[in-house]
Amino acid sequence: MAFTLKLLNLQKRPNSTKQPTAAQLNAATSYDVTLIDNTSLMNPTFKLSGGNPIGNNYAYVADWGRYYFIEDVSSHQNFWYVSCKCDVMATFKTPILSGSHYVLRSASNYDEYISDPVYISKVNETGTQEPVTDPFAYTNGHSYVWCVTGNVINGSMNNQQIGSNVYYWMSDLECYTFISKLLDVQQYSQIQTTEYSYAMQQALLNPIQYVNSVVLLPFSKDTALATNNHVKFGYYDIEITSAEGVDPTVKRLTQGTMVKHQSITVEIPKHPQAATRGKYMNGAPYTSYDLFLGPFGTIPLDPASLIDEVYLEITYRIELATGMCQIFVGGLSSGAPIIYTGSAQVGAMVSVSQLTKDYLGEVKNQLDIQTGTAGALTSIALGGMGAANGIAGSIQSIGTMAFDAVRYKYPTVSGGGVNGSFLGMHSTSYLQAKFYTVVNQNNSELGRPLYQTKTLSSLSGFCVCSGAEASTPAMSDENDLINSYLNSGFYIE
Repeated sequence: MAFTLKLLNLQKRPNSTKQPTAAQLNAATSYDVTLIDNTSLMNPTFKLSGGNPIGNNYAYVADWGRYYFIEDVSSHQNFWYVSCKCDVMATFKTPILSGSHYVLRSASNYDEYISDPVYISKVNETGTQEPVTDPFAYTNGHSYVWCVTGNVINGSMNNQQIGSNVYYWMSDLECYTFISKLLDVQQYSQIQTTEYSYAMQQALLNPIQYVNSVVLLPFSKDTALATNNHVKFGYYDIEITSAEGVDPTVKRLTQGTMVKHQSITVEIPKHPQAATRGKYMNGAPYTSYDLFLGPFGTIPLDPASLIDEVYLEITYRIELATGMCQIFVGGLSSGAPIIYTGSAQVGAMVSVSQLTKDYLGEVKNQLDIQTGTAGALTSIALGGMGAANGIAGSIQSIGTMAFDAVRYKYPTVSGGGVNGSFLGMHSTSYLQAKFYTVVNQNNSELGRPLYQTKTLSSLSGFCVCSGAEASTPAMSDENDLINSYLNSGFYIE
């Protein structure tokens, strides 16, 4: 049986759907050929009646609609023999591309959220630091919250007292003015100097005992709150007036103003290869984020939660009475998850004490020495008899009574609390990003992760499928070869 065989030179991959163009087929050399005996449709050998086929690597039989790779050219008795193998990917291109399969990798389409393990990362690390507006920096200003035992309840101000505690928010000048007045007991004691001298009044009254705590906050006082220029403690009342060079804006905190809210944002640095390689580069292990935030220290953040986020939002909730702060860290976009919550002491606890020498301790020591000596001498003189014990006991009681009498006139000085840490107020806050880069990619021959069911005609270039079972009019062996190509990697051209 004679028919026409077109031979041409075509550069193509064996696992490609590429077909010669119409122009290439028109320019191809046509030969009249016959099939030799014992040959097949998949692997035919053609006998040429004339011409020289050398220099060609591809063949097309229009009568069969099949494309062939030339595997060998031989001659025998002045005839050329061309051995071929069917190019199943080109021959059955149309039914192959009309099929839908689960595509693992593709050169033309990809999911940039899927990490690509084909390309390894380098050991060198790059990074950057994004400054964070620090709400705890001492340079932002500072203020004091005093917790004082007092009574302000009069019906209209019930919410300004919590138990027996009243909280006052003061600036530096207001704080110093209050301390000066607090220690000047003559102004509020209402004790006449004709009854007790000023020095005796200082010994009798201990105003510091009404101060439960003082917290130094790393930010200025909020002037928007209600103003109270009276500070009540114990049975007493101190008025701070503008005549003393102080703007009388001492804030008496109510139950509804005990917490201060604040939010700041910081731009999130992105991996330098994310724009070209995929957003997965903004996740671990290629990217890591550490937020250094003053008193909270270093906070590692999950980069996977920030892949689509442009800004990081840090929300603070500060309890003014104690200086405790709770933070919430997450993305700024709507619906972004909170990726970190924590609490720390951002206010420094200031020690509370009275600047008065404790003369009573010295008096007690002297009395203890005298009492002990008298008891010992009496016991020795009376030979340890019961009477001696009684006398010694009497002497000791007399000594104790004298000591108690003195205590009424010289009250013991009390003090409490310790200074908190000021380090958090002098640190620099920042968001640190570290990146690991990956080696150069070969998208044209390896593609990128897709992992989606796609109609192959919607793709181009390299592809690899999983579990593909193509439906074509090819013979069984040809279909097996087609599926092998689809599942091991092929090119749509």
